[in-house]
Amino acid sequence: MRRALLIALIAGAALSSTVSAEPLDPCTLLTQAQVSQAFGETAMPAQRQQSAPGHPICAWLNASQSKTLYVMIASRKTMPPPWWKTAVPVKGIGDKALWSSGWIYVRKHTNRVAIELILSPDSEKRMDPQLLWLAKQVVARVP
Repeated sequence: MRRALLIALIAGAALSSTVSAEPLDPCTLLTQAQVSQAFGETAMPAQRQQSAPGHPICAWLNASQSKTLYVMIASRKTMPPPWWKTAVPVKGIGDKALWSSGWIYVRKHTNRVAIELILSPDSEKRMDPQLLWLAKQVVARVP
């Protein structure tokens, strides 16, 4: 429920924000090999999901669908969502990064990306080192 609400919030805010001439494609920010490395097993190919026109979300799953990675483009209005009162600053990733409940929001220049990695039931309770590694890989490809 919380994931669906976050996706809807990001999509709605993205619709109301100014769209750049060349929007970021979240499916190009990581490779299948990078996701497989984070999962510790083979990841299925990326699946583009449309949350709102012009604002795709990219999802990767493992074969048993027990591990999930979401990468989505966020807007200025969703960095971070208003209920993130307990967000933890993350140093060394982009211009600003915050973690809360399994999500890392990263800002680099004017671009904002949200990343969620679910490796286990504890993924929302603690920041997984693989999530930090993936966030750094994403930021390296964000202009």
